[in-house]
Amino acid sequence: NVETNSFMFSGYYDIPTASKWSPYIGAGLGTTNIDVQEFTVGGTKYELGSEDVFTYQLKAGVAYPVTEKANVYAEGVYKIHDNFTTSTNVSGVEFKIKDTTEWAAKLGLRYMF
Repeated sequence: NVETNSFMFSGYYDIPTASKWSPYIGAGLGTTNIDVQEFTVGGTKYELGSEDVFTYQLKAGVAYPVTEKANVYAEGVYKIHDNFTTSTNVSGVEFKIKDTTEWAAKLGLRYMF
């Protein structure tokens, strides 16, 4: 099992349309903590630990107003992480996790101040 927690700064561009539906695109930069849980192979337990890596993301979605200051939205997110290298507790074997990505779909509420 691998657990990831990201802290991102993102910007968005709302694409003008003639309807209430508002498509948008976005991009972000930040950091992700990748935590690889302990696992066992052939009776030997491996502990890889965790590491913080540079992360960037691309987003696309659509919003629909429910009040003057609030929108509901649906979006897709593609997140790319830098390589993650760690040594194990067993014989110092080094693991390198390369080219990790995440795909996500989100539904939510945006509130404008």
